[in-house]
Amino acid sequence: MNQLRAERDALQYAIDVEAARLAAQQTPADRYATALMPLTSQLVEIRHRILLKTPAREAMARCRELERLAAAGAGAVGTAAEQYALASELRDLQLHFSSARRRPLTWKAVLALGAVVAAMVFLPGLIVDWLTR
Repeated sequence: MNQLRAERDALQYAIDVEAARLAAQQTPADRYATALMPLTSQLVEIRHRILLKTPAREAMARCRELERLAAAGAGAVGTAAEQYALASELRDLQLHFSSARRRPLTWKAVLALGAVVAAMVFLPGLIVDWLTR
């Protein structure tokens, strides 16, 4: 996990350096995006792998923390770049947890699942006994 984070940081630095170089050359916007696309695609892939390897509890705690920072407003976070990075991370986490398969089970879901399993185990026998009387 630390290796992926190190790769992410190194790739982010490479993107920043390349973007600064392109900006210094006053590159047109269409070539600017084209030049950065391979690096940003790699960055998205690494961020996705980090998210998949992060335990659900940690990711959920990070999501709550980012939501709290977003609710606190712009004064809680430093520069505009940091605000954009945190908003991007929050968006990624919200998309990740919007899938029901990736959301951790709540106590209500565990109780409902337990009730369904108990009903499936005991109810057929009770129905057969009731019908044979």
